[in-house]
Amino acid sequence: MILLSKKPDWLIEMEKRGERLRASRLLSQKKRLKEKTMKLKMSETVKGASDPSGSQVKEYQEGETYEVHESLARVFLKENWAEEVKAKKAAPENKAKGKAPENKAKK
Repeated sequence: MILLSKKPDWLIEMEKRGERLRASRLLSQKKRLKEKTMKLKMSETVKGASDPSGSQVKEYQEGETYEVHESLARVFLKENWAEEVKAKKAAPENKAKGKAPENKAKK
């Protein structure tokens, strides 16, 4: 007996309705969301995959900032085609709006 990995119920239902292509796209989107990304500023104009599977290619323009999947980002960084953009920590917001209340204790 051969055991196959079970497909999610929503995927089986979509395939029954003839929505195989749409189901496939949704499944790949869910996988893509799990992929870690990095923010890069390009040093050169190069072509690279726009998704982790490599099925779509796009041109990354010099001077522009992009958020790309981690595996592509590592290649861009290794080849010195891009620099990583570090996220800046925002200054803590002052919770007190307006004038601070006065302490008036009655004795």
